[in-house]
Amino acid sequence: MITNSKLLQKVLNQSISEIENDFKIIDNSKGGWHQFLKSEKIGNVATAQALITLDSYDTGSEFKERAFSFLLENQLSSDNDLNDGGWPYVSNLPEVANTDSTCWVLSALQMNNATYADQIARGVRWLKKNFIRSSQYPGWGPTSDTGVRTYTTANVINTAIKLGLQKDEEFQLAIQALKRAQNNDGGWGEIPGAPSTLSHTSHVVIALLDSHVPSTNGSVQKAIKWIRKKLEAKISENGLDMGYSEMFDFRYGTPSGVKPQRMTFFHMPLAYAVLALIKSSESCSELINEAVMGLLKASDYGTFSHPLLLEKTIWAIFDVLKVLNEFKKSPYIRFFDEYNAQDPGKKKYDVIIFTVVPVEFLTLSTIFGLTLNKAKEDYTKNGLWYYEYTLERNCMPALSCLVTMIGGAGDVGCYSACSSTFQEFDCDLAVLCGIAAGNKNDIKKYNTIIAESVVAYEYQRLEDGNIKYRPKVFRVNVRTQRLIDKRDFYLNNWKQLIKDYAGKCGLSHSDLETIDLSKPVLKAGVIAAGAKLIANGKTLEVLKEAIPLEKGIIAAEMEASGFAPCCIHYNKEWVIFRGISDYGEDDKNDSMNKKLQPLAVSSAVATMVYFLKYIYRRHEEE
Repeated sequence: MITNSKLLQKVLNQSISEIENDFKIIDNSKGGWHQFLKSEKIGNVATAQALITLDSYDTGSEFKERAFSFLLENQLSSDNDLNDGGWPYVSNLPEVANTDSTCWVLSALQMNNATYADQIARGVRWLKKNFIRSSQYPGWGPTSDTGVRTYTTANVINTAIKLGLQKDEEFQLAIQALKRAQNNDGGWGEIPGAPSTLSHTSHVVIALLDSHVPSTNGSVQKAIKWIRKKLEAKISENGLDMGYSEMFDFRYGTPSGVKPQRMTFFHMPLAYAVLALIKSSESCSELINEAVMGLLKASDYGTFSHPLLLEKTIWAIFDVLKVLNEFKKSPYIRFFDEYNAQDPGKKKYDVIIFTVVPVEFLTLSTIFGLTLNKAKEDYTKNGLWYYEYTLERNCMPALSCLVTMIGGAGDVGCYSACSSTFQEFDCDLAVLCGIAAGNKNDIKKYNTIIAESVVAYEYQRLEDGNIKYRPKVFRVNVRTQRLIDKRDFYLNNWKQLIKDYAGKCGLSHSDLETIDLSKPVLKAGVIAAGAKLIANGKTLEVLKEAIPLEKGIIAAEMEASGFAPCCIHYNKEWVIFRGISDYGEDDKNDSMNKKLQPLAVSSAVATMVYFLKYIYRRHEEE
């Protein structure tokens, strides 16, 4: 059994590896990172944060020369004092210096202060020139046109501390202004006077503590009490996946005129709330341990995403690792291995298997040999029946499984049933297993697809009488994808399971004789999902052409767009297995085709068992 501290170190190692592997060279002399992992672009903030992270773990020396060259090249030179010496967002606003980029680049450059003294001095001058001397709340905004904002001011103060400049007039005025801007409840909001948020309160507390305001200070104590209360409430609501976006509009001048711009900061409230509690030495070891475990559980092979975004980002890794590094150095780490993160009120299974309609559940239960005459006390309060099953594996411990049936098709019902299940039971992996319609040009009946991505295709916009698809895409996490990539390793075992389970699915020998099962095909790819039952013979091809994702949509069904986001919400690893029962044509209602649906289910079940038995590994088995 892996200990909590070993899990923490494992996530740290994976995160550092992901950052190192994501470095991109744009020419022989320059390189860096972009905020979104795997993007071909690179930017100032992501490059600076990656350098800071790698430096804090004494690694990444082979990237520094190219990355610093990229950052230095992007420092603006201008006759305009509002730009000269600052850094811009390379992709979104390359001609305008902003506080966020400038702070992060200065924080990276200060790691080699002597080498980059001139560039740092120019950047500091830019910060001071863009200081907003408001009569009541002086500070900084993202640009001089945005007005004073709490997060930006706290970020500048933290940068000044790293540069040893916190005693300079501008920074002292800003620190005093932050104290005055504290709300009566103890928190801070996006701007002075705005409602308190966990993110902004945490950022201010960190800035105050790092600028040597004692943790016994009345303002700090009041804020810590507010943070603790909010965090405890979030945990009790199963809300550790919280995210916050700060969005505002502003205008900026260019040679061609004034332009409007929208800026969004995606905050990680959990990470910075924990960091504030750790820095304050608050006596709340159990709360901090639970929150840190929540961060670790959100890890996808060392990568992290903001709860309001699907993409994995450098800044999410940066925020989490900043907390984990501070946690490792704190006294709270001593109690971490004693902390039990599992809810004692929930029974834990390795795998929870969801089927949807009776033909799926009955076929699976027949293959597994489940006894369906359950006692009344096995009926749970959410209205679903649950059946335990032990899946034996060669050379590895068996997997404990819980099997259930949702009962009706549709993504909304699927989300609801999965949500109520996750509230009662815990698991490491959630599985959706059943049938789907296949694109006949890509996959044949009774073959199987493992979903690498789910496309919720019903998000649409009407423009000039035409439909413009605006799909939401849910991808399996990095760890699951790497397991799916191993699907061809033991194909002989899979083919044998296909053959064996076809004989157990409840169909007669004469029925099976009409189907050629000698050359089964296992595919991985994109599944489209929505509330529509597809039976017109056209929709699958239309979707494939209109939503050109990866290698194209191979199959469609009605539940995955509820299943995938629910698993993501509850921080569960997930995987979907679908046997192809029809082509979304008239065959959907063909009597013989309906009779043979158990065969498509048996293919999905065989693939699921193959995956769990020969490919899947618990985290501690890796």
